[in-house]
Amino acid sequence: DIVRSNPLAVVSPDGTELSIAGTNPKYNALTVDGVGINDTFGLQSNGYPTSRPPISLDAINQVSVEYTPFTARAGKFGGGNINVVTKSGTNEFSGTAFYENVPMAGDAEDTRFSGREFDVENEEESYGFTLGGPLIKDELFFFGSYEKWEEEIALDFTPDLYNADFLAEANRVIQVLNNTYGLQDSIGGAPVPDEDEKILVKLDWNINNDHRADFTYSKQENTSARGYNDDVDTIRLASNAWTLAQDNTFYTGHLYSDWTADFQTEFSFSYKEFEQASLTATNWGEINVDTIPGEDGGLGVVAGADENRHANVLANEVWNFGLHATYLAGDIEYRFGVEMEDTWNYNLYGRDSNGTWGFDDVDAFEAGEVAEFEYSNAYTNNKQDIAYDVDSTVYSIYGDATFELVEDVMITAGLRYEYLTVDDSPQLNENFVDTYGFSNTENLDGFDIIMPRLSFDWTVNEDLTVRGGVGRFYGGMPLVWISNAYTTDGVTKDSVYLTDIDPSDVSFTSVPQVAQDALMQGAGSTNYTDPNFELPNDWRAQLAADYYFDI
Repeated sequence: DIVRSNPLAVVSPDGTELSIAGTNPKYNALTVDGVGINDTFGLQSNGYPTSRPPISLDAINQVSVEYTPFTARAGKFGGGNINVVTKSGTNEFSGTAFYENVPMAGDAEDTRFSGREFDVENEEESYGFTLGGPLIKDELFFFGSYEKWEEEIALDFTPDLYNADFLAEANRVIQVLNNTYGLQDSIGGAPVPDEDEKILVKLDWNINNDHRADFTYSKQENTSARGYNDDVDTIRLASNAWTLAQDNTFYTGHLYSDWTADFQTEFSFSYKEFEQASLTATNWGEINVDTIPGEDGGLGVVAGADENRHANVLANEVWNFGLHATYLAGDIEYRFGVEMEDTWNYNLYGRDSNGTWGFDDVDAFEAGEVAEFEYSNAYTNNKQDIAYDVDSTVYSIYGDATFELVEDVMITAGLRYEYLTVDDSPQLNENFVDTYGFSNTENLDGFDIIMPRLSFDWTVNEDLTVRGGVGRFYGGMPLVWISNAYTTDGVTKDSVYLTDIDPSDVSFTSVPQVAQDALMQGAGSTNYTDPNFELPNDWRAQLAADYYFDI
């Protein structure tokens, strides 16, 4: 809501996507106290590491949106940068507390895009508090915030809305699971509420008149229910439910030093640890039972773990270090620095790696007559072998100078350089090389980019200022786009589709041996990064005028 007040920021009607100046939301960056806290892997559409903002609104002192900051220090975003400055403690103890309950029901209309009307029904509850003050007067201060949010999931139908025969067939499926396969299940009930909980603690230390430091710790836990019943054409059993769980923790610190009246430095560091997991109700394979004999589709019953959640874990750790300096030499101000960002990414996605079963009707399900079975995994049948596990490092150096070109015209000219290293490559696929004539092992190691920046600020008179600039920008490229070359190299991963499994081999807690034996090395499809790939970047120019009216 705060960011959308900027004319360059456009928020989607459902409130989940933010585009700045028309750019892809995945290229946006979020910085907290000047340190990046981004969606490293690129699965979120909001640019945050998690589904909700990582910082409580009550912990924020300032928010700004940048699209064309022409200083050479600005980097690591190809969309826009949302910069958040957190609050600090002072010599006075102060705090806030709030509780909000928002029951909402009625109609809404998307007047901005589609013109579609839709029902709105939900209930949100949130509460939190902040507290700040001195630990040592004039020297050491603290600030802390806590917030918890909970939303009831709108469930606008009940089991009595199902077709009676359909409901009876679903209960037969439950009986067959118990009597034939020895598995307990039931029709899925109302999901637990979505939750988000976050805490922030910040310390500020005035070391002496020339040096000060700060340290911030923040932790966020977010859960969202998935796989619940919301469609009258499908009955999901309790075993099909799952929860998306996201944990995000970060630490940031700064040391500011005034060495002389003309020379100042800033040392910064941050560490971010993120994990996303799909918490399934069971570890069975997915079971799909058609309740209309002889037809493909229609009314179906789904049990077992969702096929996309058989192996689905995302984790990353990001270290940032920066040393920045400002030096005033005569009438010219120089700003320069170096940065290093080390990123470890792990992604395990094994669709159908527990097996996905299909049955034409409940009788076939009871008899173990399989209509179709899908299985995908590494040829070793070890899910960990298809994981993306890569460490990369970006080294940056920059510098710019600000000076008065002529009276009332200030010029800033600078240059930023970034160099990327990657410690691993996709496995070489000889069949791919023979077919296409180039390798599938491109990993972006050794890629670099030079980004010049130039801007001006002209004070025409007391009321009018004209400003503008031009520069090159790069950053924020979602790593999920690159990871597919590792996880789908055409050598490690294979899949099999079977229609003739012996009924005696039907077990939803294990994969039939015939399917495991069918996987072969080098028999899968291949994703690759073009060897002529260039780091995505753009040139931006801006011209603006600020005028103050006397009213």
